[in-house]
Amino acid sequence: MITNKLKAINQKLFAKYFLAFIFLGISNKIFSQNNIVCGARSLGMSQTSLTVQDQFAIFNNIGALAGIQQSMAVFTYHKQFNIEGLQSTAAALVMPFSEKLASGISFTRFGDNLFSEQSLGFGISHKIANTSLGLKMNWVQIFVEGLGNRNLLVLEFGGIAQLSKNLWFGGHIFNLNQAKMAQYRQERYPILMKAGVSYRPSEKLMLNIETQKDLDLPANVRVGAEYQLNQYLAFRTGISSQPQTSSYGVSLHLWAWQVDYALQTHPYLQAAHHLSLTYKIRNLKKKEVEE
Repeated sequence: MITNKLKAINQKLFAKYFLAFIFLGISNKIFSQNNIVCGARSLGMSQTSLTVQDQFAIFNNIGALAGIQQSMAVFTYHKQFNIEGLQSTAAALVMPFSEKLASGISFTRFGDNLFSEQSLGFGISHKIANTSLGLKMNWVQIFVEGLGNRNLLVLEFGGIAQLSKNLWFGGHIFNLNQAKMAQYRQERYPILMKAGVSYRPSEKLMLNIETQKDLDLPANVRVGAEYQLNQYLAFRTGISSQPQTSSYGVSLHLWAWQVDYALQTHPYLQAAHHLSLTYKIRNLKKKEVEE
């Protein structure tokens, strides 16, 4: 009787992860830590956040972090397609040392007790004239039940440049050092490259287009937009080509708190939900800003 129950449980788990792999694994390496979505602002614009200088840059493009003006604590939760085991959480603390220098630490976790990835990262970003560059180190731990742990050091590098009053360019590479997951067949951790532009015709409107390329997968083209209705409320939307998804988001600013929510649709699976909370600790001092 116990054996039959165990078989039923194993069959159920196998079916769940096999279907998730079929629908998601081919078009997007969902089980890769570098693809964990961090920040509902980014997801609301279909992850077109390369040039966005906010607290979520610690996850999305370390080169853009130098644009922050406040120390902030961040927490995010992402539930994908209502499938247990495909949820992720992340937390970060970011701090500007001056108007041109900022750093942050981050923690991310994806998966459950059968398969999981977690990462602890530290990054720093420096602004020089109209260009901002950043470097981040991540200590990644991969766990597979029955196979144990694998630890990796993964580097990422990114930058943004203001080309004109209304036009920005951004670029980012994840796994710059080509970290290996296993010596057998030289299996490497995913290498991911992104590039994009942002057009901002006014302070209220931002239009982004980006492309993302995993060396082993087709390029993914994304388009996103954000409209800042007022200082308290913002709306977002976006589309992505690989897979063909659409995203919608909203942001609410209340005193020292910022709440962001995003919804992402999928052609075959249920919607994904993302919630982010930000607490603004302190602003840069006036003297630091002037410097």
